[in-house]
Amino acid sequence: MPRMQLLKWLEKHPCSAIVILADSAVWELYDTLFDGLERYASITLMTIQGGEQAKSLETVSALWKKMLENRIDKEALLLNVGGGSVSDAGGLVAATYKRGIRYINVPTTLLAMVDAATGGKTAINFNGIKNSIGVIALPQEVFISTLFLQSLPGEELLNGFAELLKYALIADSALWRTVRNLTEINGDTVLPKWIEGAVAFKKRVVAQDLHDRGVRRCLNFGHTAGHALEAFFYGRAPLTHGHAVALGMAVEAWLSHFCGSLPRQEAIDIQQFIARFYPFVKLQDSDVQEITALCLQDKKSSFGAINCTLLAQTGHYTVNNSVSSEDMQMALHSVFS
Repeated sequence: MPRMQLLKWLEKHPCSAIVILADSAVWELYDTLFDGLERYASITLMTIQGGEQAKSLETVSALWKKMLENRIDKEALLLNVGGGSVSDAGGLVAATYKRGIRYINVPTTLLAMVDAATGGKTAINFNGIKNSIGVIALPQEVFISTLFLQSLPGEELLNGFAELLKYALIADSALWRTVRNLTEINGDTVLPKWIEGAVAFKKRVVAQDLHDRGVRRCLNFGHTAGHALEAFFYGRAPLTHGHAVALGMAVEAWLSHFCGSLPRQEAIDIQQFIARFYPFVKLQDSDVQEITALCLQDKKSSFGAINCTLLAQTGHYTVNNSVSSEDMQMALHSVFS
């Protein structure tokens, strides 16, 4: 349970204050899980609405302001309680406030558990570009409890399941063979050992490549196309991050076939599985061109080429693949035409 983990941590790590940054909806359900923290330091509670709207300069500015008003000093601890947006925005607040204070993540969504809360990537969206402003700053701890999954709506479970699927496709072919037979995704079908495996893999990768120049980019499979799709649909019919990444993995599976060694049937199998849970849409030629332009804005892309992580085969990846705009457009047409 996160409460016991937190109390044990606080016994060994004194802090001048505890600032709790919580998703307001989560806090209404689980506030009593954090009883007892006041024995260790004064508490300042800040709640925000979860979701992508939390990852804005306006939100982060308001949080900095409140911390200054409450005279929070450099020896304080920031406790982020919520989904990936809270981990991202809260981590950035902690990394920049007075040049950095300690923080702990308590992820309450599947997406945050397997991805956002671990690895130290903090970011906000800016000028319509996903995660374009941020720093890398590792949390002191990440305390995971699957208790939170029982209250998640189905859409939010699917949001996080996309990251579990990514882990299976890049690093665990046995898990891919298991999950591809799923007919439903809920709090009972998502097994804790899958979460543990994904988190352990991410920790190993981050330990090798904290600043995302080499092997850590394996975690970006599906994200180059996925972030572009997420940005494209934001002002139209918004996609969740997980939905966009799932579609992005279908696109990048086809890129892996066109530009590498992934067998065509494996690309088909991946797309068909994703389509079982994540609706696809039709795109016009002009849409494909706009999405490709957004891929070129991705923070990994450079020198006029799109940078992607691709699959050599299921369970095996290659990083830093330069993909032309023409190849990206061909893959988008293969998925969305």
